[in-house]
Amino acid sequence: MSIRNPKHEKKAREILEKITNKPVVCGYSLTNKLNSIKRANTVLINAKLIPLIKELNKKVKKVLKEKNINVPLMIVKGDGSLVKNNIITKKPIETVASGPAASIIGAKKLSNLKNGIIADMGGTTTDITVINNGNLEFDSAGSLIGEHRISVETINFKTVGLGGDSRIELDKYGNLNIGPERVIPFCLASSKNKNLLKKMKKLKNKNKNLKNCEFFTLEKKITI
Repeated sequence: MSIRNPKHEKKAREILEKITNKPVVCGYSLTNKLNSIKRANTVLINAKLIPLIKELNKKVKKVLKEKNINVPLMIVKGDGSLVKNNIITKKPIETVASGPAASIIGAKKLSNLKNGIIADMGGTTTDITVINNGNLEFDSAGSLIGEHRISVETINFKTVGLGGDSRIELDKYGNLNIGPERVIPFCLASSKNKNLLKKMKKLKNKNKNLKNCEFFTLEKKITI
């Protein structure tokens, strides 16, 4: 229970850093909650994210330098707050759900709403949260990554598998199916396949029935 006494973790970190010359992050510095399984999940995922966040940090700083932009580099956390980039390179787990959090905080600021529902639609999912009396709810249980619960507090939001690129179709029974496959929007597909617009125009002129209309997914061409 290192959150009560981190002495052993600190000593283990010193030894591992000397032997491996690799970054070592202790569990007690990531969470103060007792749940050992969630803490283990948090530490493991954090370790796997470190090289990714370091590479991202390096490339962003390079671009800022090339553009002569001399400003502090801040990273959004899953709770919507900001933190300096050098801190997040050790605790990248805190960026989990930072995308939806940034959108939610931005929408709240721009709308000036005290009560409302915010929906952020991306390419594959839509994230929905509620503003109540000017306040946002936070998920005290921790985020869920796949089947693994981690000890990182984030803004509480509901994710549904409907995005701007989601494949929407009717099955043979007339039921509406949404995703999880993605499709390329016609506006983008037509820029890559010049014949697509011609075929769509012919189809429109012929009738409004979508039989024999080709559309494209990221993996393959499908004819319906």
